[in-house]
Amino acid sequence: MPDPCYSLRVAKRHFEVVVAVWVVGLSACTAEGMADPAIPGEPFIVFAADFEGFTSWPSVEVEPFTMDGGHRLGPTRVYLGGALPREDEAFEVGTVVVKTVEDGAAEGWEVHAMVKRGGGYNAEGARDWEWFDLEFTPSGALAIAWRGEGDAANPGGYVTTTGERIACNDCHVFAGARDHVFSLPELRALLP
Repeated sequence: MPDPCYSLRVAKRHFEVVVAVWVVGLSACTAEGMADPAIPGEPFIVFAADFEGFTSWPSVEVEPFTMDGGHRLGPTRVYLGGALPREDEAFEVGTVVVKTVEDGAAEGWEVHAMVKRGGGYNAEGARDWEWFDLEFTPSGALAIAWRGEGDAANPGGYVTTTGERIACNDCHVFAGARDHVFSLPELRALLP
C-alpha cells in the first residue's frame, strides 16, 4: 500500500526548495535593488535593472560642462548610487555614478553612467571603471545603449568640434586624482 504521507512530504520538500531559492535571491540584492557589491575581490557587473530608479538616488546639480564635444550642454545632474569615498581614497567597487542632461522629457535626456567594476577592468584607462550610455524606452524603462571601456563599446565615440572622435577615457583621465569622477567635489556636498 502506498504511503499516504509521501505526497505531502514531497510537496513540503518542494516548498522548502522554492523558499530557499527565493531567500538566496533576495540576499543578492541591497535595499536599493542593486546587486550586492560587497563580495571582496570580485568584479561588480551591473544590468539595466540596477539603474532603475536612479532619479531617486542622492544627487547634485552641476554646472553644464563638456570637454570639447563630450556631452551636450543643458541642465546637468549627477546621481550617486553608493558611498562617497573619504579624502584621498577611491570609490568602492559597486559605486554607480549617473550623469544626466535633463532637457525636456526623460526620453530625450542624455544619460551617461560610470560603474566601479573593479577587478582591474579598463586597466589602460580609468582603471576599474566601466562606461555606459543609457536611454529611456518609450515605455519609460531604462535600457543600456552601450557599455564597456568606451572605445570599442561606443564605436561612434563622441565627436569634438574639430571632428576628432574621442571616448570616455580620453577625458576622464584628467580627473584621475578624483578617481576619474569630475563631479566629486560637488558630490561631497551630499555628506552630512
